Amino acid sequence: MTTLWQRWLLTFLVVLVALAAGDLLSLKFFIANKLYQLEGFQWSLKHHFITEAVLHDGVRTLNLIAVASLLIITLLQFIPGKRGSQKRSYVLLLLSVLLSFGLVNYLKATLGMDCPWDLFSSCAAPTSLLTTLRQLSFAGP
Repeated sequence: MTTLWQRWLLTFLVVLVALAAGDLLSLKFFIANKLYQLEGFQWSLKHHFITEAVLHDGVRTLNLIAVASLLIITLLQFIPGKRGSQKRSYVLLLLSVLLSFGLVNYLKATLGMDCPWDLFSSCAAPTSLLTTLRQLSFAGP
């Protein structure tokens, strides 16, 4: 019988190995290259309704609504007299969501990998996140 922590650790390790394998094998660039080739070596769907309005702007709006809702729910936990509240759990969830969004924005700003459309805008081969991190770590001050 496995404990909850063992299952979480196993799940984390499987996801970590899958992400590392995908990055080392450059699967995301392989898929993007195939889509780029199918579109005639241009991002013809860049301004399509589904990719721009739904997948880009719509998901950003959905994220904003989700974070605002989580903030409201967290603040409601601090109403005096509320029984059985889970203040700590909601605060930790809110902090983890805000930290993850902040970390993604920080990495996008510092690594120069802001938008997937920019990866194939030049003839240069795209670089993976791990390659960029390795280059930054060996560059030194």
